[in-house]
Amino acid sequence: MTLLIPQDVIKASVLSEDELLQEIILMLFQQDKISIICKFVFFTLLTLFSLI
Repeated sequence: MTLLIPQDVIKASVLSEDELLQEIILMLFQQDKISIICKFVFFTLLTLFSLI
């Protein structure tokens, strides 16, 4: 599934794209929409992409 966030929403959030993604992942986890495994995978991928 792809989630497209308009650039103006990202700018209005005063967060970087990575920070906004982390906030979305945390929100989904807190609402039991994703499991701890998914959260771990997302944060691992985010970390890997940040290193590139």
